[in-house]
Amino acid sequence: MVLEKDAKVKLLFWYLENGRSIVKTHRVFKRYYKTKKAPHRNTILDIVKNMDENCSVDRRAYSKRFKTVRTPENIKRIKKKLEDLPHRSTRWLEKETGIDRCTVRRILRDDIGDFPYRIHLNTRRVKEEY
Repeated sequence: MVLEKDAKVKLLFWYLENGRSIVKTHRVFKRYYKTKKAPHRNTILDIVKNMDENCSVDRRAYSKRFKTVRTPENIKRIKKKLEDLPHRSTRWLEKETGIDRCTVRRILRDDIGDFPYRIHLNTRRVKEEY
């Protein structure tokens, strides 16, 4: 059951008005909205908790994505390391900078435009006279 903001405010009001009783809050909700189902007790308690913590009946906004490590500072650090020692591996860069290897690879590939792997040159086998 998805509750609108005004329904959450009413639930909070009824909960406090009825002496913090979940059962009485359920009864008032059912009577007011003319329904057979009321929000679960945890939903009501979450609304009360959000009001206590955030001064709002809505949840606190969470970022949906983790903070990135591909910052301009980290890109500069990796560029500097590669200028000093250009033939170092991503494992070595990971140890030196403390940045995860996958992030180092992403920085090398997307931001710097370099190869995150070593290019190996293989010599051709030439047919020699036996």
